[in-house]
Amino acid sequence: MTTIIADLKRKVLVADSRITTNSNLVQYAAEKLYRAGRSIYGEAGDVENGLKFRRWVLDGMPKKGRPSFGNSTDDEFSILELDKDGIWLWDQTMARQALKESEFSIGSGHKIALYAMRVLGKSAEEAIEEAAKIDIHTAGPVQVLHLKEKDQ
Repeated sequence: MTTIIADLKRKVLVADSRITTNSNLVQYAAEKLYRAGRSIYGEAGDVENGLKFRRWVLDGMPKKGRPSFGNSTDDEFSILELDKDGIWLWDQTMARQALKESEFSIGSGHKIALYAMRVLGKSAEEAIEEAAKIDIHTAGPVQVLHLKEKDQ
């Protein structure tokens, strides 16, 4: 899977780069963070569904082209969205859920990452590195995307 962190205080998304497919037989590095409109996004879970969601977002979220997804656990994916108003969570239900936390994480290493930030005081980048030490589906290089492009 992956590990992705939204840090509202710093207005940044941070992710690892590992993609795992075909029941863990194939692993490779890929971009998991992207910008669309006034938001930035990070995807975890089923790669095909994540890309389907990404195409819809990059096309401007047209109502007519809104994707639908199955309910199988094999099809599960999560998307973190960060905008000026906060952190949002999407999944295969296509419901945009507002989150009240100042930092939030998704993916297979999310508990490790949040522990590293909230208890150990690590930055989001350092928390991804900590998750990679334990979670076999999390690996570098670490990706960072700032909400404001000039902060990159």
